[in-house]
Amino acid sequence: MATNRPVNFIFSFHDLCPQTIPMAMAVLAMLKDHGKKEITLLLIPGLFKDNSSLRELQKLLEKYPDAELAGHGWSHKIVRKKSAYHHIHSMIISRDVGEHLSLPEAEIYHLINSCHGWFADHDLPEPEIYIPPAWAMGNISRSSLDSLPFRYYEYQFGVYDSQFKKFHHLPVIGFEADTKIRQTALIAWNYFNLKIGHYCHSLRVAIHPFDLDLKLSSDLKEIIRA
Repeated sequence: MATNRPVNFIFSFHDLCPQTIPMAMAVLAMLKDHGKKEITLLLIPGLFKDNSSLRELQKLLEKYPDAELAGHGWSHKIVRKKSAYHHIHSMIISRDVGEHLSLPEAEIYHLINSCHGWFADHDLPEPEIYIPPAWAMGNISRSSLDSLPFRYYEYQFGVYDSQFKKFHHLPVIGFEADTKIRQTALIAWNYFNLKIGHYCHSLRVAIHPFDLDLKLSSDLKEIIRA
């Protein structure tokens, strides 16, 4: 994976919950070893169900104070019957985590609002950014997002700034290659998005909990070293 032109890598760790805190710690340690302190941690509020898991989260944040929190759904799991589009999306991209996709707008609005409120309720920094599972925002309008408490909303192809009502195109690469098909698709996706990143000089790097053990781990480590 060539990285011969200067690129600002914007790192994020997805699916932070009690079970994935050890994986997050390993990724954060690796980034720190290579002089990278800033990373966004995508937290799933509905999975932090006891004080013990919250204490572990606090320890992580104390050890890595430069990490920024982001909202990432509520349960990271589909809770109702899928629409036809949702079935297709699940097969290609989201599997069973696209919890927005079969919800009406009012329920998506409530989910996002509840996600934001959870942080203040647990004495955690209130995040500015919301990233839906699998970047699947679902059937909610930008005007509705404008009235919610997050400022930034991340999509697969960029970030919406609700304060200035602007969408900023920003490429993203990922490494969650747990099957041969996903590996092939992600190699092609990453190749083209890395090319785009060279021209706009910024690139989102999405890291999932098991990526260091999956089929594209060497590519991820190369990006971290770059």
